[in-house]
Amino acid sequence: ILMSSSINSLATNNKMATRTNEHTNSVLANLSSHGMEKKELPHHNELRRASVLVPLFERPIQQQEAAQSNLHVLFTQRPQKMKSHGGEVCFPGGKQDAEDNGCDVTTALREAHEEVGLNPDLVQQITRMEAIESKHSLCVTPIVGFIQPPSAAEPSQLTLNEHEVEAAFAVPLEYFT
Repeated sequence: ILMSSSINSLATNNKMATRTNEHTNSVLANLSSHGMEKKELPHHNELRRASVLVPLFERPIQQQEAAQSNLHVLFTQRPQKMKSHGGEVCFPGGKQDAEDNGCDVTTALREAHEEVGLNPDLVQQITRMEAIESKHSLCVTPIVGFIQPPSAAEPSQLTLNEHEVEAAFAVPLEYFT
């Protein structure tokens, strides 16, 4: 698994950073062991498709946080005025377009670029999670991606599409464990 040069230099200069890097590598390896093959039910083939990107990135390690993971998850909040899912917190993503050629990964990357300006070339695909059926009868496929360099996923560095995204924020991955 690729690590950014800034994180590697932190690991060289700080034993706690090395421990966190090992934790990051372990998390990413565990996720990638689930593979990129489709994980869906037979009836999902009949549904319209959508994909979301679950963007993971590392934040610099603060001394007081040295024992914690520095992996974060990027979320967006949709504008209140949206007809569908207004005000909801979500991952960047949306419906599959013809230009995606039926590829869930392409949809997730395209939508993340459209919504928050995330360059698809900076996303390392880690795994395809189990597809779910949304309340609007869409087959939604989550694609987990690791963003390098991490600054590309920092909410303050993103270019939000104001028609689709009201805000972007990051939450430490460990909040979900």
